[in-house]
Amino acid sequence: MKRLPPTSGIARRFRLAIGALLAIALASCATTQAPDRAPDQATDQALCAVAGVRVELGFERAAAKACSIRRTQDGAKVIVRIAPEITPINPSPWYAFKLASGAARPVEVELRYLESAHRYQPWIKSGSSGWSRLAQAPQLREDGRVAGFTVDVDATGVTVAAQPIQTVAEALAPFKRQVAAGLLAETVLGVSHDGREIIGFETLPEAPSRMLVMMSRQHPPETTGAFAFDVFAARILSDTEDAAAFRRTTKLVFVPMTNPDGAVRGHWRGNARGVDINRDWGPFRQPEPRAIRDFVAARAGSVPVAGVLDFHSTQRSVVYAPPADRIADDLADAMLQNAARTLGADMPPISRAHNSNGGTSKGWALETYGVGGLTLEFADDADAAEITRQATAMADGVMAAAADADARGAAGVAGARRFLLTTPAGADLPIWYLRPETAGADAPVVFVMHGVGRDADRYLREWAPLAVAGGFIVVTPEMTQAAFPGADGYNLGAILDAKGATKPRDQWSYSVIEPAFDAVRQREQLTTERYSLYGHSAGAQFVHRFVLFTAGPRLREAVSANAGWYTAPTSTAEWPYGLRGAPAPIDVAAALSVPMTLLLGDADTDPNDPNLRTSPEAMKQGPFRFARGQFFYQSALEAAKAARVQANWSCVIAPGVGHDNGAAAAFAVPLLTGDDRPSAGTPCVRAATPASHASAG
Repeated sequence: MKRLPPTSGIARRFRLAIGALLAIALASCATTQAPDRAPDQATDQALCAVAGVRVELGFERAAAKACSIRRTQDGAKVIVRIAPEITPINPSPWYAFKLASGAARPVEVELRYLESAHRYQPWIKSGSSGWSRLAQAPQLREDGRVAGFTVDVDATGVTVAAQPIQTVAEALAPFKRQVAAGLLAETVLGVSHDGREIIGFETLPEAPSRMLVMMSRQHPPETTGAFAFDVFAARILSDTEDAAAFRRTTKLVFVPMTNPDGAVRGHWRGNARGVDINRDWGPFRQPEPRAIRDFVAARAGSVPVAGVLDFHSTQRSVVYAPPADRIADDLADAMLQNAARTLGADMPPISRAHNSNGGTSKGWALETYGVGGLTLEFADDADAAEITRQATAMADGVMAAAADADARGAAGVAGARRFLLTTPAGADLPIWYLRPETAGADAPVVFVMHGVGRDADRYLREWAPLAVAGGFIVVTPEMTQAAFPGADGYNLGAILDAKGATKPRDQWSYSVIEPAFDAVRQREQLTTERYSLYGHSAGAQFVHRFVLFTAGPRLREAVSANAGWYTAPTSTAEWPYGLRGAPAPIDVAAALSVPMTLLLGDADTDPNDPNLRTSPEAMKQGPFRFARGQFFYQSALEAAKAARVQANWSCVIAPGVGHDNGAAAAFAVPLLTGDDRPSAGTPCVRAATPASHASAG
């Protein structure tokens, strides 16, 4: 799978937990002025220096209020005072500074917090080595307002920070690479107070159905949220068929560094003016939210906003979502439901409190566009594996939610869903299905195989009313031409390769059904252990050969309706009209023991149907489909007699039904989900017209 490259080792920085969570105290005092200088405007700036030991702030993200140094018996002690850009403030006590010493020595460090308690366990970086978390937790005193630890320092210096540092350039770099690759377009959304560009990236699909907006780093220290944002983006920008299909119908907007001024300045929460911009999505007095608002609004006229995802960090993982009664058929909410099914107990809790006047991006999404805005908070101490698992499940969840919405639109069926099944040969097959509200965990599962048109969505539409009335789950695999070209690829099982050699069984078209059944069971948490299989026309050819070649290990019932021609279960004819020279072994006795019904429309009698095969071998089976079905059934009974086994096949005639899947389906339902199949091995019987008779869609 192709993913966004990690940003300057950010993935490595999270191989260990970020830090133990400690008590947070919110203190308030008189408001102070935010600093006028942006730290990236100076280099090699020493905050304090005594006896060859220096504390430096001359780098992006550096932050400390003041410091003092004194000699100790073994080296030196550095006291660094930590204060926010403004008060009162939510406590995200960021610090970052560099220690340097003319001689190698241990240096005691004491962090003294002026407006908060200690929250982030220190990370250190020396020389060219990567970031690593301090091995031992700091010693805390004065209710956590003082944190002490020791680091070894030499002339090359050691950088100490609350979290691994990701610069603005590093945050943007993976997205810029995708611009170079042609997948994204880059746009300057606006300019910050300090004159920095607020950069957005977007996909440009030809005819999108929706727009999804994603942002990160509203609050500069929130590194785990930024990492989750990168993982999420990598997943939906990957080259899998799921991601490619998602991008065809969903316009994506990314803002990786929403608050560049605050990040560069080393702020706790605010922008250059000290304003928490996630409280400004209503007044819109600050350039950062205003720029994103205007960018989205300019596109929302032609592409409706479907969701806004805002990635953050806090003391514990949690998702802040809109109240359930404010959203319906919502993409973001469906994403959460899908992710919860995947993650189980590892799914972060969901809080649905909502303040319409809170000024958050979540509130802006709901109040302006009526869609789910989510604040996705990832714990400070979450490690890379945990974040990756959660963010990946959410990315997969939003792609599945969009696919479901697209399926409902394409099939015209409320509740329809669609996912992609990757075959062992590497093909991605669309699997459409409908689970009615009345279908419980043990509901029957019916696979419906389409005809030569490969129109699985139409078949789902025709079967949907029957599934709703009968309380069963209907699944319609789309056996695409790309994966299974022509009749050889679909009807005849894709058994032979281009050179005429028999392919491995897991590459046959017949081998799609079992993994598709497992996928539906897993997605819907079903306890159903067996499935039924129905096919019409070319799908009927698929079904009866599926039975011949596989004997359906978990098949409950099969119905083959109105096939155009057949593979007789005898050796009197050459393959594919009989078993002589078949490309793989067939256990005739096992196949005949599978419960299968031939459903034959007595009005399917057009000898000139353009899709009817008219080869000499096919014509020996009869002039039209109704006759050929009777020929096939009779040959099966003769094969059972020759093998001295009891055939478990039966034959039902559907009165007045021509070559019409919708009409045949109504006759098939009681055969597939009930006990209405006639006695096996007896002559064809004429069915009564069903009470609910479906017509062609």
